[in-house]
Amino acid sequence: MPRNTVIARLSTAALVAFVLTSASPATADQAQKLYDDQEYEQAIKATDAVLARAGATRKGRVAALRIRAAALAVLGRDAEAAASYERLLDLAPAFQLPARSSPRVRAVFGAARGRWQVRREGALAMKLGGALTALKLSVQLPLEGRGGRSLRVRTMLTDPNGVAAEIALFYRRAGTNRFATVSVKARSGANALVIPAAVTASRRPYHLELFVQVVHSSGLTLRRYARESAPRRLMMRAGTVPKRPPITRRWWFWTAVATVVLSVPFVVDQIRDVGPQQVEGRLP
Repeated sequence: MPRNTVIARLSTAALVAFVLTSASPATADQAQKLYDDQEYEQAIKATDAVLARAGATRKGRVAALRIRAAALAVLGRDAEAAASYERLLDLAPAFQLPARSSPRVRAVFGAARGRWQVRREGALAMKLGGALTALKLSVQLPLEGRGGRSLRVRTMLTDPNGVAAEIALFYRRAGTNRFATVSVKARSGANALVIPAAVTASRRPYHLELFVQVVHSSGLTLRRYARESAPRRLMMRAGTVPKRPPITRRWWFWTAVATVVLSVPFVVDQIRDVGPQQVEGRLP
């Protein structure tokens, strides 16, 4: 067995022994190290210790639940993993998986988030009643976009009771995992969500996947246009961000130069016409 592998396993074994026997409380960082070393059962025990601690912070609990759920998913204990993800979402509704998450973990998380959203949004709908019924969203997309140009997604929001907190646009290039987000404060009437030109730039055509959500102050979704599992696809033509021309290639620069050049003879003539002046009195 390679020497580096032996050292790594001894290090992991030492960490397991420390977590299980130390009087010091386990931390989410220790649980993450165990997870990274594929010691999934021990990682779960470490996260359980973090979650059982009375003084655990919200950040620490979110990290512990994330590690616990992922470890359970890898072990095939999907129901327990989903329950952990739902507990996590109760603490952090906007949580997204790390980019490096495996397809299996993503599948379990996606199903858990779907169930969590149905449960929480159903309760919120009962609370809001007619105010939610009156909330309307329409979205207007361009027929296609061009790389290197900002992409403007126009929305029309009807919210007479002011229940919406923000409008969020989620977007990604087809074939990638994570969605990026741009959002604006929700207000009735026309709103625009803009994806910057530097983000759309590409030397090859591609498809942009996107969806829009109207979000409550609790982080729950009130209205949707498409969704993460079935986003809208927009064709993007190849293009780069236009370069600003140098100052010498702008019309106003040469206009200013011409103005200065044409004014020089006039100034010279004025000086000649005036000529030398006689000064009376003494200079101080």
